[in-house]
Amino acid sequence: RLDITLLGIVFGERAQDGGLVRASGEWEISDAWKVEAGWLAFLGGPDKALGNYDDNDRIYVEFKYSF
Repeated sequence: RLDITLLGIVFGERAQDGGLVRASGEWEISDAWKVEAGWLAFLGGPDKALGNYDDNDRIYVEFKYSF
């Protein structure tokens, strides 16, 4: 089973105050194994609120084993 999530948040009427985008997916390889991967990006805006995090975009991968 594959679950995909897309999330976007913008601040300001036309996103002039920044925002963020997150895309992730989780794949159940078996009953015990899962893999999750994603991307989180902070969008510009002034140097307040989310604008301070502009350089902190990230890509991640997580492997889970449940027994």
